[in-house]
Amino acid sequence: MKAFYSKWRWSRHSMSVAILIAFVSTAAVTFAEEQAVNLGELEPLSVRQERGQLMIDQSVAEKSLQIGERHFSKGLGLRALSEITYELDGNCDRFQAWVGVDASMRQRKQADVSFKVLADGRELFDSGVMSKTTPAKRVDVSLAGAQELKLMVADAPDSSHVGADWADAVLLFKTNAMIPRKILGTTEAFPSPEPAKFQIQSSSLTLELSQSGEIVGIQLGDRRKHYALRGGTFLTGCVNGAVAARQLSNGTVEVTRELVGASPDRGATLIERFSPAGESVRWEIEIRGHGKPWSTGIETCLLWPETKTAQVWTAWEDPEQRHDVWRDPLVMKPLIDRQMWYGALPWLESPISYLPSPKIFVVPIVTVAEPKVDTALSLALSPADNLFELKLTTSSDGSIAFTRYDNRISATNVVKFAMDIVGHAADWRGGLGWMTRRYPEYFNPPNPKAHEIAGLGAYSDWEGELDVARFKQMGFRVNWKASYDFPYMGMFMPPIGDNEPFKRLIKNNYTTIAQVRDYSARMRKMGFYVLSYFDATEFGAETGMPKEADPTLAPADRWKNVHNFLENDVDDGIWRDRDGKTCLSWQGCILMDCGAPKYHAFLLEQARRLIDKIPDASGICIDRLDWLKFYNLHADDGVSWYNNQASRSYYMSWRGLLSDLGPMFHSADKVIFVNALVNRTDALRDVDGIYHEFGFEPTEINGCAFQCVDKPCIAWTTDETKIKPDADSYFQRHLYLGIYPTAPMPANDHTILPGTWADQYYLDYGPLFDLLRGRKWVLIPHVLEVENQSAKANLFEVPDGLVIPVCFGGANKTVRILLHNLPAINIEPEKMECWVSYPGQSQKIQLKLKIDKDRLQLKVPLQRGCAMAHIVSIK
Repeated sequence: MKAFYSKWRWSRHSMSVAILIAFVSTAAVTFAEEQAVNLGELEPLSVRQERGQLMIDQSVAEKSLQIGERHFSKGLGLRALSEITYELDGNCDRFQAWVGVDASMRQRKQADVSFKVLADGRELFDSGVMSKTTPAKRVDVSLAGAQELKLMVADAPDSSHVGADWADAVLLFKTNAMIPRKILGTTEAFPSPEPAKFQIQSSSLTLELSQSGEIVGIQLGDRRKHYALRGGTFLTGCVNGAVAARQLSNGTVEVTRELVGASPDRGATLIERFSPAGESVRWEIEIRGHGKPWSTGIETCLLWPETKTAQVWTAWEDPEQRHDVWRDPLVMKPLIDRQMWYGALPWLESPISYLPSPKIFVVPIVTVAEPKVDTALSLALSPADNLFELKLTTSSDGSIAFTRYDNRISATNVVKFAMDIVGHAADWRGGLGWMTRRYPEYFNPPNPKAHEIAGLGAYSDWEGELDVARFKQMGFRVNWKASYDFPYMGMFMPPIGDNEPFKRLIKNNYTTIAQVRDYSARMRKMGFYVLSYFDATEFGAETGMPKEADPTLAPADRWKNVHNFLENDVDDGIWRDRDGKTCLSWQGCILMDCGAPKYHAFLLEQARRLIDKIPDASGICIDRLDWLKFYNLHADDGVSWYNNQASRSYYMSWRGLLSDLGPMFHSADKVIFVNALVNRTDALRDVDGIYHEFGFEPTEINGCAFQCVDKPCIAWTTDETKIKPDADSYFQRHLYLGIYPTAPMPANDHTILPGTWADQYYLDYGPLFDLLRGRKWVLIPHVLEVENQSAKANLFEVPDGLVIPVCFGGANKTVRILLHNLPAINIEPEKMECWVSYPGQSQKIQLKLKIDKDRLQLKVPLQRGCAMAHIVSIK
């Protein structure tokens, strides 16, 4: 029989697809004259692209659009192969653009593409092959009566992933045509407001609704300052029909709205409930479809009226949305046009699973604030919801919206979402702090032992001697063992006797279960911890494996041949594309779906064997969560709907697996860490901590920090180049965010190795990282202030008090730190003392605590721009 490892083959007839299912607005604008609308102002119905994402008004190189020597300020930048589809509804007159290879491709040997324009499947334009030296070509075609516009770019032979531009791309609409405009970024979604009819009160705000159920105002703060906030929920492609609103006896306002779609089977009933909920107003949504299953963008939008003074914040990986350097994520920014995706860029139907991007947020919350009057509101989505794909968009006109995609709408499946509007002071800590209190199960480690285990990490298969004192001075505590102590991916604990040798994956040597057990026992005696390797989404290997199944193997020996085992034991878990091909990953293993019953059961059996056979291991670290953004198009989870068909989202598969794995490990007093890669709060409910493989990336360290405000986090360091040229800044970035870097251990796998230069920095900063053990972020608004912003500081609660890492002080000799609201952080100054530690200094100094009412002042001397203040109880 054929081996299961069929290679992925790119096909120009079956392109890899990154569906950014967006929306064409239900709103419309009428013009008296013919009007041109830039394509960048409209959301496409779909975007299919082999690599990267659609760029608006810039090239794939994140520079201005340029074809030859000609520059353009507007247009679309993308890579071939690509296909963009727009819904037109017969209103558009013409499409015009300039097309060509972007100038950023000049250094490539081969960069040839062709452009095509289709309307309702009819080809209207074909550029022919265009090279990097071909001048821009003009497109001007009629779209009279067209319902759909499709723009396609194909690579020519010997070229791949070429940057291509649709420059000055516009749609021209007929006189008095109804022009579809996207809701987001405009005020057109909200006509003139109706008077307030209902009020829903919480301890932090009063929300006002009109008779038709639209948000028309909000009162914030102790004095209930009024803002003409607008808001509501929209379904892409639907318009409002009949609406009824009523106030229930418990103070809840219920709004029932009929939504009319473009076709009879795309209608729905939208029910929204606004309820008082302590600190917040709870906003719940139900969507009941009227026909066959379908899906569209489900957008919850707020329109903030004070755009000139407002600032915005979310748990973003980079507030500037750029890759180049690390930026502080703990700052609020002005309201500008931004688009971010929850956890990862939308799914690519391709082997490209991990696509780092600065346009990511990791906690489903957004905050808008008015600093001058110290008021703010946060819109916080429930992480328990099915947020398959989620986009957050903010605009300079004050609109803020979450748009959810790929949820199945039908008469038999009720789609439900819950969120809260929370009022608080104008500090990002207010919203995030509320989120951690409301959903502690997503932020606290299920097994508190995780904080005891955590410290600087390693990813090593070294089993030789260690200089224990030296590594402890570096702050090293835990090794995620890059063991390869298994014959192939997935078979982590083969069904054999403890002393029976088996060949290790890629290492070309042998080990036994007894040897693996002995390693963890020796590490525990040295005061270190071990996490065993685990993976839920990849299986097998080509390296060292038989090429074909062996029909002579007895059932008990099927595990020895990966093809036999796949065919007979876990075949339901194999992920396949639409054409039936498998997806290859590291060392030739293939992508699997842990939601498949047989594969799910096998993973649980492997987990139980790890617990039983390696009692001194502290738990597992699960690799490669980046695959979670995939869909299984040959299965059905009952709630997702991808590309107009039933599917099984890997997020649903992961939730199901962790709901079983979590109790199994935690009841054995063991922990579960994950290599997140897809940075999403909702994936962490049963997870105790993160060991992030790309934590050295400036954006990724921010992302994993926000997921781990109460959980331990270790960030990967690949080599010395990631520390250079400014090692102090590198380590201080980790201190500031409360994250442990990777220690230089022998035999680290694609991770930093011992060396004189790097080792010294680890020895210098290790004692400071030790002070972070057991830390939790203090998320009280305005709790911490650095006078004159002369440095950066953060505040953590630790088991014996508080820790304040003071970082990036530059040439400043001292900084003044102020702690406010002492009762809220359990500070009794007369029973506390403060000690300060420095990198490379073994001696601590004691600081005098100066108290002014409920404010504590510290004058902190700095060395190397850094200090670690530790406020502890006096024994």
